[in-house]
This record gives sequence, C-alpha cells and structure tokens, in this order.
Amino acid sequence: MLVTAEEIENGIRKLMEGGNECGEDIKQRVKEMSEKSKVVVVEGGSFYNSVGLLIKDFMNNMHTHSMSD
Repeated sequence: MLVTAEEIENGIRKLMEGGNECGEDIKQRVKEMSEKSKVVVVEGGSFYNSVGLLIKDFMNNMHTHSMSD
C-alpha cells in the first residue's frame, strides 16, 4: 500500500488540530523535544562539546601521524 504525502499531511493535521487530548499531548511532547534539541547544539551544549572533542581528537591524530611519517 502506497501512502501519499498529502494523506500523511492530512492525518497529521487531523491529529494535531483535532482538539482532542491525544493531539494536545503530542503538541506538548513535540515542543519539549524541540526545546531539548536546541539546547544541545548551542555553544556549551552536549552535542557542541562532543563535536569539539571529536575535532580535537582528529587534529591530534593527524598531527601524531604526520610526525611519524
């Protein structure tokens, strides 16, 4: 069975705009996840720090390998 983008969009709209408790719960969870995802990518966030450490590790490894050649 093939589902079109329009059918998916309509289903999501019905769920989110239906005014039912389930739709409100989903809206709240999406909002919370959005806020959490923004926090990790800003300077000082966990993703930002992890990528920074990865880059430093790459740079150190490149420097170490170039000296041993």
